[in-house]
This record gives sequence, C-alpha cells and structure tokens, in this order.
Amino acid sequence: MKNLFQITKTITIVLLLCSFFCSALIAQNEAPTSIKTNIHAVKLHLQGAEVMRKTSVNLKAGRNHLVFTNLSAKLYEQTIQVSTGKQVKVISVTSKQNFIERRQATPRIKALNDSLEVLRDAIDLLENERGSYEEEQALLKQNRSMKSSQQNLTVAELQSMSEFYRKRNFDINKNITRLTKKSTKLNRQVFDHKLQLYELNADKRAMAEIFLVVEAEVATSTDFDLRYVVSDAGWAAIYDLEASNFSSTINLEYRALTYNNTGVDWNDVELTLSTGDPLQSMLQPSLSVWNLAGSSSYQINTIANINISVNNNRAIQQQVIQERSYYKLNKEDEIRTILGEDFEEEIDYNTVDFERYRKNQPDAPNVVMETLEVPEFNADFKIEKPYTIPSDRKPYSVEIKQFDLPTTYKYYAVPKLDKDAFLLAQVVGWEDLDLVSGPINIYNNKKYIGQSR
Repeated sequence: MKNLFQITKTITIVLLLCSFFCSALIAQNEAPTSIKTNIHAVKLHLQGAEVMRKTSVNLKAGRNHLVFTNLSAKLYEQTIQVSTGKQVKVISVTSKQNFIERRQATPRIKALNDSLEVLRDAIDLLENERGSYEEEQALLKQNRSMKSSQQNLTVAELQSMSEFYRKRNFDINKNITRLTKKSTKLNRQVFDHKLQLYELNADKRAMAEIFLVVEAEVATSTDFDLRYVVSDAGWAAIYDLEASNFSSTINLEYRALTYNNTGVDWNDVELTLSTGDPLQSMLQPSLSVWNLAGSSSYQINTIANINISVNNNRAIQQQVIQERSYYKLNKEDEIRTILGEDFEEEIDYNTVDFERYRKNQPDAPNVVMETLEVPEFNADFKIEKPYTIPSDRKPYSVEIKQFDLPTTYKYYAVPKLDKDAFLLAQVVGWEDLDLVSGPINIYNNKKYIGQSR
C-alpha cells in the first residue's frame, strides 16, 4: 500500500511538471497580437527622423505578446523606445523585417496597375487578330502553289486567280500594318506605365515589425507610446529674401525642403524640424599615444550606429582597421545564409551618415558634397499646423518662420574686376535666428533678382 502511494505521488508530480512545461511552451509559442499604430508626430532632423506613434491596447492579466506592424524597414533598432502605463512592465523589445507583407499600394498605384492590365489585354487582342491575318496569308500562298501546279487552267482563270490573290494579299498586309502600329503605340504606353510604377514602387520594400512582451498586473486598457529613429529622411534650409523699395527692413522667409523616403507616409502629423543629429555618438573622445618611432599602438574606437550583417556562414573579423581612420566595426550576433545561397563578400551597412566613417575617402564620381553649417546648439522649430509628407522621394516645402530684419544699404564697386555696381544689404541680428546654411532667393518688389548663399 505504501509503495502504491509513492508511485501515485510520483505520477502526480510528473504530470504536474509536464503540465507546467506544456503551459510554458504554449505561452512561449503564443501568437502575438497584431497592433496597428498611427503616426501622430515626427521630429525631422537634417538627416534622419524620429517617428512617434501611439495606440491603445487591451491587455489581459499576466504576460502579453504584441507586435506593432507596418513600420518602416529603415528604423534603427537601438533607438526604439516604448512607454506605457504604470501597471504594465515591458519585458523585451525586438524588431524584425516582414518580407511577405509589404507596403500597401496607393490609389495611384492601383489605378496604374488597372490601366496596365487593360493595355495588355488590348495588345493580346491585336496580336490575335494579326496572327489570324498571317495564317490566312500563309494559306493563300499554299493554295496558290497548288493551283499553279495544275496544267488545265485557262488564261482567264489564271488572270482572275492572280487578281484575287493580289487584292486579298494587299488587304491582309494593310491590316497587319495597321495592327502593328496600334500594338507599337500600346506597347509604348505599357512602357511608360511601367516606368511610373517603378518610381512609385521604388520604396515598396519589406516592412518592419516590433515585437513586444509585456506583463500586466491586472487586465487593463493602456496607452502605448512608441518612438524610433529612421533613415532616408531629412530637410534642407532655403530662404526667400524680399526687399521692397529698399526701406529700413527686409523680409526673410525661412523655409525647409523636406523629403521622406522611409516607405511610410506621414499623414497630418505634428511636425518639428531640428538641426540636431539623432545618431551622434555621445562617447567622450580619447587621444591615444602616438609613438614617433617603431610601431604605433592603435586606439580601437567604435563607430556609432553602424551595423554589419553578413549574409553567409563565414566568420568576420571582430576588428577592421582602415588606413588613417582607426575604427572597429561590430558584427551582429546573427550570421545567416538567405535561402541557402552563398552570398560571398556581401555586407550591408545601415546608417544615416557615413561621412564620419568615410571622411578620408575620395568622393564618389558625379556626387556633389557640401559642408553644412549648423548652430552651435541644436535648434527645434515646431510647425504650427499639421503636415502631410508622403514617402515618394519628392521635396515638400514647409514654412518655418518669417522675419523683418533691420537693414542698412550701401553701394559697392570694383571697376577693375567688374563694371557693374552692387547694392549691399547689411542685416543686423541674423546670428540670433538659428539659421542653417542654404541658398537665398532674392526678390525686389515681387520680382526675382537672383540667388545667393
């Protein structure tokens, strides 16, 4: 009886352990709840942008697995920040790319695809009709050869047959020419549609997803604030200077040319323009010893916000030293082979600004590099009204501020170098306006005069 009790007790413990591990395994493999968020604010930097999203989520008591979908694939994982209610604890935050669900087609893309399908159907009909004429023409040639081989044809019959074949061949060739011209014209339209679709679909790449594991003390509905930094967005300063009747003041309009190529449209967002760099390294610089003779000890530094992903199973050196620029490139923990293919020497760099890394490298051909001067401290310009900036790689003008600046004028001439005289405007107080270097369009009484910098 005692042995039976011990066996029963052992079986009970084993069943409890199995139940516990099964529950843990089920919880671990629990499908995350898909959460859609809305972009409510964007802080646009000169290079890069900080995107802010928010949503409300119903949580059950205990551990919850969430996934935020339809995010830009150009986000930097190290910049992800999640904030929520006090009764909710964030356990883990990871991001992955979804290559199956891509950016949804816009109405313009859908219209172009529909037009492209109609054009292709029309081309198929023309090709079928032309093929019928060509088959008829081949049949006529074959029939004419058979008739010509017969010796009992009279001259009148031969003349009538020749006239019939001539007229019919003329009609067939005329119709084939007509159909070929129509088909060529439609093929040109198909080519134009494909070019337009290529431009619109250029940013239709994989979308990113952020996976979140949170633990709630009780079942609750809480707000989530999500923010992260993305690349391939920014702004550049441009100015309009209006001088009317050369009075004591001139009007300076401070504008920004913004662009968004992140793969996600910004619709009616609270826009803030910033002169800061969101990915600037905050590490204190350290000057290493420079030995004049013998070998120098290299000071290995890390480059902020540069990741290397190696798409094969080969090892990569932990340290890569470049001539005259001593940095260390850290590899990602995960090294993988995509679809079993061996991607030799294929390394992907993800960064907003490579100039800190490539400042000693020669410029690429046909690329004009500019030195951008920014204020000593970062300046933020909050735009009053909501703005929409679609992800279409086109510049959109945003008005920042307008200033009436005190001005004095004087004439200036150098006859030895230029026969013309110049009227110079001296502006007072411009250094307090947090201006960023950029071109200035000059107007006088609403008439465009020229451009300066």
